[in-house]
Amino acid sequence: MTISSELNKQININLGFSNSTNYDLDNDGIETTKGVVDLTVENTEFNWNVNQEKLLTKWTITNEDTLTTTDICYGNNEGCAFVGLVTSSKNWNNIFYVNYGRDGAGYNNIVSSKIIYYDVDVSTNLVEIYNSKQAEKQVKFYDDVSASLSNLKVVIKDKQGKKIGYHKITENNGDYDLVISNKKQTSGLRRTTSSSIQQTIQKPESKVKINKIRKIEDIEATIDYSSEKEITTDIIAINSSVLEFENAEITLAKQGDVSVIMRCENFDFENSVCDDWQPTNIQFKDDGDVIRFNVTGFSAYGGSNITILNVHSYPPLYGNWTVRFNTTGKADLTIRAVNKTTWTNIYDVGSGYDLKFLEFKCGNEILNYEWVNDSVVFQNY
Repeated sequence: MTISSELNKQININLGFSNSTNYDLDNDGIETTKGVVDLTVENTEFNWNVNQEKLLTKWTITNEDTLTTTDICYGNNEGCAFVGLVTSSKNWNNIFYVNYGRDGAGYNNIVSSKIIYYDVDVSTNLVEIYNSKQAEKQVKFYDDVSASLSNLKVVIKDKQGKKIGYHKITENNGDYDLVISNKKQTSGLRRTTSSSIQQTIQKPESKVKINKIRKIEDIEATIDYSSEKEITTDIIAINSSVLEFENAEITLAKQGDVSVIMRCENFDFENSVCDDWQPTNIQFKDDGDVIRFNVTGFSAYGGSNITILNVHSYPPLYGNWTVRFNTTGKADLTIRAVNKTTWTNIYDVGSGYDLKFLEFKCGNEILNYEWVNDSVVFQNY
């Protein structure tokens, strides 16, 4: 006796989040530990006139935190017994509900399902067993952050350490968003002078809106213009020991042209500086006096104006690698190796180093440089 998937009888499983309940309304499989995620296989297709009473669905919850699994069966009693389970629901296509702490579900889970057609009659030697492929969805739960948000401490400072701006927490269908801004929050009517209007125009708002917060603890934020000449916008840096969220929308005031978003992994919050800004591939929108972009993690971001002309280069082994780029303005230019790449400006490749720096040109002119802490440095370039 075998379970088969004969070409003439196929089950095309369709696993999805249900639209027929008031649970998990955005159908992303993510809820608080007090919420419910609902899944369905009701849109599964069969290529024959199937007897619905012969169908069963085997559900499996895999808790990725504890690496444990729980199997549950819906539908045909004999079929459920065949796979070693007792039916938990009469109909194979009933909605499957997942709750944190129930049936082994934890914070991070994989929910899989397989549909089986089971028609066996020993007295007539009838054996028809067909199964679908296995389908799966990720289901996540997170602690309700409302309590921690009510006691949340947010400190917003400029680079001199002066407290500035405001923060605001909003609830949206059970999710919580946090806005952090370098401007004071205003409401109602207020007297406006020409000087205050000019100041507002000259200094647009820099802020971040952190969406769908999952976990959060006290936050320290720095928002200000950068003392580092390579950064041509305000910088925003967020420091928190615990901060999990879906995405964040950042708006930064411009002080110059911007061609790339820079990220600092280890921002110095005490001195409000970064010694290792790295370019990213983050797309941004330039609205004239500000730029806007989305991120999924912190610590610090800013805009810069440098254009790499040949992003990808594939030199042969021991061949030369030429990187071409444009810069605008005047500042110290630092070039360093990243991602644990080792390099030198003295020894040949093969003597313990991945790369050897050869020369730097502006057009056809070879320029002098300094080698400082394994970095190529050009003063006031």
